[in-house]
Amino acid sequence: MGKWKALRGKYPVYKTEDEVAYQGEIDQRKQQILGRASNPHEANPARLGRLYVEARKVKAEISKREREVNITLNALTQLLFECLEGQELEKVALASGVSISLKDEPIPYQSDRLAVVDWALASNQKANLSVQYQTLASIVRGCLENGQDIPPGVAVYMKQGLHVTGIGAAINGDSKEEKDASDTRIRRK
Repeated sequence: MGKWKALRGKYPVYKTEDEVAYQGEIDQRKQQILGRASNPHEANPARLGRLYVEARKVKAEISKREREVNITLNALTQLLFECLEGQELEKVALASGVSISLKDEPIPYQSDRLAVVDWALASNQKANLSVQYQTLASIVRGCLENGQDIPPGVAVYMKQGLHVTGIGAAINGDSKEEKDASDTRIRRK
């Protein structure tokens, strides 16, 4: 018996609006699974257990495949970044309408917390002594854009990626057939 089992049914289950809609889909699937036995109490637990294990296997296979796809996407991101940068290109537009451009984003982090606190006190940032990440990122990006020194105790690394537009239509098949690489438009830096 679980620690909170005695409270089951005494309090409502919390659900967001998205969860309510999702629960509707779950309820439909429950009816599909139950079939003729419309009452879960009359269902065969061994059958439900088998179906559960099968679904977990499918999910594990999908997760494994998703990891493989993510590795491929990251490899392609790095290759595209290196390729475009090496050819002094800023952007490539494919015939399908997809546009891929370089995107750099500075990501600050506290390398010396005490130095950051000293900086916050010295620069009238007392309200930001527990500087939220977005606030610190905004301050650091402003410093970088204006050629100013970043706050002491903060270091920056660059997150490199791609900005892709028009891919939704390409994935959903709403765009023209993609032509070969020679039929792409490029934008020089």
